[in-house]
Amino acid sequence: MKLLVLGDYDSPHVKRWITEMEARGWVVQCLSFTSGIDVPGRIAHLGKIRAWNLLFQILRVRRLSREFGPDIVHAHYATSYGFLGSFICGVPFVVSLWGSDILVSAKQSSLLRRFARRTLWKANHVFADSDELLEEAEKVFPIRDKSTKVHWGVDHRFFYPIPRTARKLRILSFRNHYPVYNVDLILGAFRKVFENHEEAELLLAGVGSMTGELRGMAGGPADIRFLGRLQEPDLARLIQECDVVVTVPSTDGLSSSLLEAMACGKYVICSDIPVYHEWLKREYASFVAPGSGSALEAAFLFVKKCSAEQLEKMGRAAFEANQSRLGREEQFDRVVRIYGNLKVVEPSPQREKTIML
Repeated sequence: MKLLVLGDYDSPHVKRWITEMEARGWVVQCLSFTSGIDVPGRIAHLGKIRAWNLLFQILRVRRLSREFGPDIVHAHYATSYGFLGSFICGVPFVVSLWGSDILVSAKQSSLLRRFARRTLWKANHVFADSDELLEEAEKVFPIRDKSTKVHWGVDHRFFYPIPRTARKLRILSFRNHYPVYNVDLILGAFRKVFENHEEAELLLAGVGSMTGELRGMAGGPADIRFLGRLQEPDLARLIQECDVVVTVPSTDGLSSSLLEAMACGKYVICSDIPVYHEWLKREYASFVAPGSGSALEAAFLFVKKCSAEQLEKMGRAAFEANQSRLGREEQFDRVVRIYGNLKVVEPSPQREKTIML
């Protein structure tokens, strides 16, 4: 079986999707804006999409699809790759919603909302990782009868709880350094609460447009370390060696960071947004208002007062409550079953003009 993936090849999530499908015997080709290279039969670099080259990109994607001959076309992100994929005909078309495509882009831009409508209209099946994302997508175009909640899952070979042995309180953020993830607020709150606290350290993994600014904020006596981008096994070991994981985006789908933190049995400080309430309860997690530095400070003060044993007990409670639905293998086995049941059902052409208005 052949799978044509449209998505950012340099994204760990897209690479993970490709790897999981190849492990199940699928032949996969990826069309990407960001790969920077062409590998015949494996990767086709599309370059950036612009208004002036949109028609060219659509025709090129259709040609590449014909040459590869896929059994399934799967686009990751509704308002870009999904829109291009919607013009491929004669093959079952699947789209994965990533969160910001529906929760942000489709709300901020009327053009991107029309792109999203066409994508959802044309898709034979839609994947999303939270109830909130499915509900918001339903407002763009009805998908209830052709959608499934699927998340990225965690690899239990790497992510699992182990007892903490270090005595120093270790707080970890491993979201990338972009404004939506509020890493600057994490750093600022940590400095304020732990400025003269020698028994605490903040670890910042990830990279992004704000890395330089964050390094500039990190001066002073507070113990703050930057670790850059980490591969999955190294990230798993890092999480296991921490006490607390912080993920406080302004908006989000279900993040792998949350799943990985829970799989390692860690106490989580997270944004008070609907998707996180699908997995965590206030008895064993801290919810903070998105974008609120003072709420983060309060959460850090609570952590500061807790013993290592208390934090471990609460983290274990989250792990035990969600253990049965964390695994990656189960999620991708579901995907393969859905792929196998898909047939090409072209939507009504009479509706196409309406969809694009």
